[in-house]
Amino acid sequence: MAGGIYDDQVVIVVANGHHRATSQEELKDILGPDLARRLKIINHDSMDGSNVVFVGTTEKGLPIYVNRYVAEAELKILTGIITPHQVAGYSGGRKSLVPGVAGYETIRKHHSYPTRSLLPVMGMMKGNTFHEEAVAGARLVGADFILNVVKNAGGDITAVVAGNWSKPMSVV
Repeated sequence: MAGGIYDDQVVIVVANGHHRATSQEELKDILGPDLARRLKIINHDSMDGSNVVFVGTTEKGLPIYVNRYVAEAELKILTGIITPHQVAGYSGGRKSLVPGVAGYETIRKHHSYPTRSLLPVMGMMKGNTFHEEAVAGARLVGADFILNVVKNAGGDITAVVAGNWSKPMSVV
């Protein structure tokens, strides 16, 4: 127990999007062997329709289906890395939810035209529909907090960003 929270109250849902599951060895590297052993960890599978729930539709019509554990969680903390992204502008934050723990139907529509721009958008957030729809989806799901890192070319953490996922924040 730490901070009044018991291990059995924590579920880590790995935001794989529509990619392969994270291996046990990779989980140990990411979380450390102690946390990987103690906590319940679920590899999100976007194709598992029995494990996603509908939470709503964005104003632009994107249906948001997400992992049941995430949708039902009391507190949703998003973790990840912030890097330039060829479609989202930058990774991190809202991408942990959409597409990270989204159902296949959400990912399919989110990654298709007109949501996905035909123009280059790396580093662009304003006017980037892909980014904006991910933000709208994260709002529907009810994201609470982020803890993201920024790494240099050597893989070293150079900054930690934490706080309200939808507002500009200072870098530590």
